[in-house]
Amino acid sequence: MGELATEYGLTGWGAGMAIDTALTCFAQWRNYRGAGNTEQWQILDFVNAYVETFGDTRFTDTTDTTRLHGIRSGYYLTTDNGKEWLFTKSGLQEATKGHDFKQVLAVLKNKVVAKFVVIADNFYHDRRKNNLPMSVL
Repeated sequence: MGELATEYGLTGWGAGMAIDTALTCFAQWRNYRGAGNTEQWQILDFVNAYVETFGDTRFTDTTDTTRLHGIRSGYYLTTDNGKEWLFTKSGLQEATKGHDFKQVLAVLKNKVVAKFVVIADNFYHDRRKNNLPMSVL
């Protein structure tokens, strides 16, 4: 549009200036954003930050028989490798607000997250044995 407006004498710019300026803006945006698929890293950062912020208050130990807690975002399972964070659907949606939920699930299923595992696949089958609500993913 800028080149067309320049061609009709509406901008006062020289030929090619609109494209050069657009390319400069794009390069600055790309440098700021980073190369590659950054959404997957953003999702992992959101989940990590959520666990760091609310891990002690919004997650219940799977061995806790009282289950008397306030706002719950999920459960945690203590393993030999540390804790596995088992999100409820609403907890994960809150943790990754602003991202497409199907994309969130795809990223988490394909990534090993340092220090914790999100939504252990075998937990789907174990949740009745552990007496956890069906809303747990």
